[in-house]
Amino acid sequence: MIRLLGMLMLACMLPLTGGCAVLGYAAAVIPGAGTKARYAGLAGQRVAVMTWTERAVTYDYGALPADVSMGVEHKLVQAADPKVNLEELKGTAFVDPRQVFRWQKNHPELENRSLEEVAPKVAAALGCTRLIYLEVSPFSIYDPRTPVLLKGQATVTIRVAEIGSGGAVKLGYEEAGLISEFPEKAPEGVPPTDTVTPTYIYQGLVDKITSDVAKRFFSSAPGEE
Repeated sequence: MIRLLGMLMLACMLPLTGGCAVLGYAAAVIPGAGTKARYAGLAGQRVAVMTWTERAVTYDYGALPADVSMGVEHKLVQAADPKVNLEELKGTAFVDPRQVFRWQKNHPELENRSLEEVAPKVAAALGCTRLIYLEVSPFSIYDPRTPVLLKGQATVTIRVAEIGSGGAVKLGYEEAGLISEFPEKAPEGVPPTDTVTPTYIYQGLVDKITSDVAKRFFSSAPGEE
């Protein structure tokens, strides 16, 4: 399989939906019906984002954990800009996702440990008070029914660990079975072309995952499109 673009290149290209303008970011990632934050506990906290994927997935998409973590952090940083004035992200600071990924790579012994075990170690090493821990499984850019067609599909579990003094951990939020797809309007997949390539589908799916995750953490008013 093709080794896809690394996290630094992805950061330059995200998001595909045009949300890089800071003031328009919240509107860019959230449909016009308006949404309420599902977890509103990031204000005033120092946040780290960490992503886990199955070993079989990383064989084909080695950059995926870093790309997802960077994409979520990148979007939350934009949404936390004081000009955007989102209540749920006021005073929120973020750990550089590259630093989180390096720490994660240096501690493979924690790969299959529980969040309650991982979170206090991350907090002690990186100084975070909230850990957004994502599990992406499965992840595919091909339609399983017709492998010649391209169709990005992924399932994400979101957990937020609240780390208190002394490393005490509380599960602040959990959501399992979040399904992200790209392109959304092609349920049966699309044939590859010169422009619709595996890399394009990969980038679009990562963008969709990171938007779906990020919007769990802040609200938008109706009509923001």
